Amino acid sequence: MRIGFIQVHQKSNSFSRYPTQFNDFQAAGILHGEQIIDQFLETNTLTGHLCQTHGTNDFQIVPLLTMSAPTAGPLLLETLEQILKQVDGLSESVSPLDGVIVELSGAMATLDGRSADLEILSRIRSLSDSVKLVAVFDHQANLPEQITDYFDAAIARKPLSPCSENELAQRVVAMLQSVIENPSSTNTTLKTIPMLIPVPAQRSDLAPYPEIQHQLERLQQENQLADLSFVSGYPFADVPFAGAAVLATGSAEAANSAAESLASEVWGQRRSIFVEGSNIEEAVHHAMASREQPVLIADLGDNPDDGAPGDGTTVLWALLDLGVRSATVAPICDEQALEACIRAGVDAKVAIPVGGRKDTRHGYPIDIEGNVVAIFDGPISLTGPVRTGTQLDTGRIVVLNIDARHDGHVELVLTEKPVQITDLAFFDHIEIDISERTIVSIKSSGEYSPAFLPVASSTFEVITPGITTPDPAFFAYQNVRRPIFPLDEIPD
Repeated sequence: MRIGFIQVHQKSNSFSRYPTQFNDFQAAGILHGEQIIDQFLETNTLTGHLCQTHGTNDFQIVPLLTMSAPTAGPLLLETLEQILKQVDGLSESVSPLDGVIVELSGAMATLDGRSADLEILSRIRSLSDSVKLVAVFDHQANLPEQITDYFDAAIARKPLSPCSENELAQRVVAMLQSVIENPSSTNTTLKTIPMLIPVPAQRSDLAPYPEIQHQLERLQQENQLADLSFVSGYPFADVPFAGAAVLATGSAEAANSAAESLASEVWGQRRSIFVEGSNIEEAVHHAMASREQPVLIADLGDNPDDGAPGDGTTVLWALLDLGVRSATVAPICDEQALEACIRAGVDAKVAIPVGGRKDTRHGYPIDIEGNVVAIFDGPISLTGPVRTGTQLDTGRIVVLNIDARHDGHVELVLTEKPVQITDLAFFDHIEIDISERTIVSIKSSGEYSPAFLPVASSTFEVITPGITTPDPAFFAYQNVRRPIFPLDEIPD
């Protein structure tokens, strides 16, 4: 049995001012065939685990295409056309296969509001009528109802379960084998739920997700389903199909029943899925009074992994204004400030504006004075539980020691490229021991938790302004379906 693998991955934040271009995919690398095995073989990713099974069982994985781009604004229409041309180029490779696994974010949209994931699946399906398709979506997928027309079965990732990538690979292959051998017994039902769930609340360790997962496992077993998945949705997409959903694969009757039951369970829990968050000044005061360290501050409004520019200054301003000591802000993406520091050199004193270069919705530039402590090159190999073995493309990195009020000081890390910090390897690379810092601030919405919660004395998730803030009321939605919770009150 020969099984092809295709990955096209990008998340589209409708509120970003920077649309996604095809050269964003090219810069990240478009790989074919053996190039994919060379790049991903040692990584804790779905691609990596599929490559590890290449030719070792009663099936053969045939890597066809992988391409991804950072989260940014929706795709330009010509970007989608270029992606579809890449898919068309696989025509001769797909036809002889028994099946194809297609990994997508499910949250990729175009400027005119279409689901790019649906368009890609439709094009892959058109390459061969006989090849069976299994789609793999992120837990943040936004799925239009008609997307089920273009695959034979589908699976969604569990929220923030990075150690399950090997398990996911096994599930996906088993699902595809089942579809190939018993095509009449697998039907996929999609049940949408009118909810926008904040990204920081989409964590498997936060209530009510454990209860939802328990009900999911019970329903899957009772209905003898091939798979049952809960999809949290991507709330930063202003598209008609944004929101949570349930995917169920099995016999038609059982899949419909289980999807309806799980959707009702999620809907019943809707008021308990929220982000309490903290005010930045309040969080800093608590951190300064803490006798244990480090206290972690997560900047929710400026998370580059969800399309923010990473140059927000809200947290930095609070730390400087309150005169903290032994605090680290890591990082702010500011290429101009970084260049100025590199020109000045290590140990030089600099006085420069920092941050707020691309988008002042996340904070305005701050004039700082301090010393250049160190300069590093990227990328950084990730060693923690999230995306293990992959590379974090930071560009160049500068560490500064800058002056704060009341004779305080803050350690500021500048990067050339916007990055979310989810791995302690970042601090190891720049020779910072966070256990010696009173406060450590990073820009992240939940994905930091597997690596940082075990080492942080306490954590404050700070609701800052920006295009990744967890408050749906911050955004001027124009295209999401209405009514939708929590923007609208919907009777039970």
